[in-house]
Amino acid sequence: QQHIQSASRGKNWVINLSLNGVVLADMINTLGVFPKDSYDISLFTITKSELFSNFDNYFLARLNFCFPSETYIDYQVGEVNACEKKYFVRYNNLPSENAYKGFDMVYDALERLSISANLLDKTHGITRRLAYQFDYSENDGTNKILNSGIFLLQYNGLTLKIVE
Repeated sequence: QQHIQSASRGKNWVINLSLNGVVLADMINTLGVFPKDSYDISLFTITKSELFSNFDNYFLARLNFCFPSETYIDYQVGEVNACEKKYFVRYNNLPSENAYKGFDMVYDALERLSISANLLDKTHGITRRLAYQFDYSENDGTNKILNSGIFLLQYNGLTLKIVE
C-alpha cells in the first residue's frame, strides 16, 4: 500500500507478476479508483490468467491494462469479415478459434514454403495472419520448430488494440 500511496501524479506503470487472486484483486480495485484525470496508470502483466476474467472490464480499461496474447482478431479488418462470410456460407457457422488457428498455420506455412524450402528462413521475418502471428525458431537439440509470435494487447476504452 505504501507504493500505491507514493504514486506520482501523471504517468505511472505498474507491473504485475503475481498470480495470487487476493493480491491481484486488491491491486486492481485500489488502482482502479484513482482519479483518471490526475493519475495516468498503466497496468502490465506477463500472463493474462483466468484470474483477470473476475474483474470488471471497466476497471481494467481505466488501468490501460496491457497483456501478451498469442491470438488477436480485429473484426474491423476486411480480410477477417470476408473469411467469416465464406466460412459461414460453407459451414453455416462462424469460425472457431481452432479454425482460425488451422487456417493461419497452413496459409503461413504454404506462403513461406513457396518462397523458400526452409520454414526457418529469416527472410520471412515475423508474419501476421488473421488471428495469429508467426516468428519461427528451432528449439536447440529437439529438432522442433517453435513459434514465438505474440501480440501485446492493451485496453483502449472497452476494446482491445495491439500495442505497436
